[in-house]
Amino acid sequence: MSLHAEVPCYRDLSLSDPIEYEFTGGVVNQAIVLGDVDGDQLNELAIGNNLGTLFVFKETTNKAWKQSKDKLGLIVCIAIADMRRDMGKQLMTVITAEGFIYMFDLNDEDFVVSPLIVQPSLPNAKTMLFIDVDDDERPELVVGYSDRCVRLYKWEPGQPSEMTGRFVPVVRWELEGQVGTIAWQRLADQSIQLLASQAGGVIISLQWDESMQNGGT
Repeated sequence: MSLHAEVPCYRDLSLSDPIEYEFTGGVVNQAIVLGDVDGDQLNELAIGNNLGTLFVFKETTNKAWKQSKDKLGLIVCIAIADMRRDMGKQLMTVITAEGFIYMFDLNDEDFVVSPLIVQPSLPNAKTMLFIDVDDDERPELVVGYSDRCVRLYKWEPGQPSEMTGRFVPVVRWELEGQVGTIAWQRLADQSIQLLASQAGGVIISLQWDESMQNGGT
């Protein structure tokens, strides 16, 4: 019988053209996102810090391309979504620990930006995502909170010619444990299944249909 020692295998990894961005403050893991916020077919990097400032970077420079004008609060979640497909605009949504939802249109030329929409909501959000769960061509906002609840909000648009509107709470799920992250998958019948992760590797399927609207669980 012959014995062959296993020889460890190593591989070098070379990261070409790294970019270091100038950024101050601390950041939570859901307050950083990549996405195309200005329709140029290139992704921008958005970061929100614990001091309440939103920074947006382009890959061509290490300095911020956009920065929020006011202190927003402790930024805990950032996401990008096309809330009005008839207008063809991507909006950046920011949620703070204090419970405010801010929406930004970053298509203007100004460096310092103010929110287009400010909406009071519930505090202690942990994670969020946008996904069109009912095929109405408008993404719903799904938010997980530290009180073990997940809530789904529908976007209620304002004037047809203006980028206005508000999020309306529709469904609330109460889980047995803390919410980790929220994700989704498309099933064989093309419907959307919402998933929530919990401690210990537990994955919960969040069931939803039209009959659960108006705050049902």
